[in-house]
Amino acid sequence: MTDKTTTPSARSLEPGTAWLSGLIVATLTGGVAVLSASVLSAVLVALGITAALALALGFLP
Repeated sequence: MTDKTTTPSARSLEPGTAWLSGLIVATLTGGVAVLSASVLSAVLVALGITAALALALGFLP
């Protein structure tokens, strides 16, 4: 009995679809950057609110 299994060939992108993968990568990278900026700004706002509250309650000089 002969083994008729073949190894799968390496998948390659079609020449016309390379721009699509680049667009997907750029979109995901941009999304991560926006998300990081949003988290950073939320932390800064929370710190500002905490400082303002502490100042209003007299905890800070």
